[in-house]
Amino acid sequence: MARRLTYLFSLLMLAIAAPAFADTVTDSGSGGTISNDVPGTGSIASTITITDAKIIQNARFGIQDLSHEWVGDLIATVTHEDPTGDIQDATLFFRTGKAQSSGDGDSSDLVGDYVFRDDVTNDWWSAAGSGGNDSDVIPVGNYRASGMFGGFVDLDTIFAGRTTEGDWTLEISDLSEEHGGSFSGWNVELITAVPEPTSALAIFGAGALFLRRRRVA
Repeated sequence: MARRLTYLFSLLMLAIAAPAFADTVTDSGSGGTISNDVPGTGSIASTITITDAKIIQNARFGIQDLSHEWVGDLIATVTHEDPTGDIQDATLFFRTGKAQSSGDGDSSDLVGDYVFRDDVTNDWWSAAGSGGNDSDVIPVGNYRASGMFGGFVDLDTIFAGRTTEGDWTLEISDLSEEHGGSFSGWNVELITAVPEPTSALAIFGAGALFLRRRRVA
């Protein structure tokens, strides 16, 4: 009996250590106009509701056709509210180029699709450049999220371990009345991992067969 229990325990450990395969939960939301009618209060929020309940390992967020003439005016955040009401948020970018308590931030334009993810090295603040004129453009592409004063924001650390289920909201705020903007939509890409079912089933199937043969013998 003791040998059987030891064997079953070994099978359990193998199942836990079985290979995992990546699964991806994706969804997209609407865009709109980034209002700048009233300085400091102009913003737009777009919410995506996900019904799949899986555990997050990596989180990525994309904004499509983002257009604005002064990136330093903008704050972009993503907020997740799970079905229990627990809320977690992360900054994608925050008043880019505004390193002090005064000033207008970087004047670079935004003209296209931007994705924020942890597995790249592209620095959003560096991409904004230091030219200080309206002809600078942040190239489209993949970037690390950044917070106030340019420090990296680790999206995976913030959202890892949370469920994919719930409301995901992108909010973009414009803190100046001089420049307007818009975006056509946005998306979430949540990478999860679950045990490879064929591996676990094979392991437990072998264990069941072994125990059956032992009983017959």
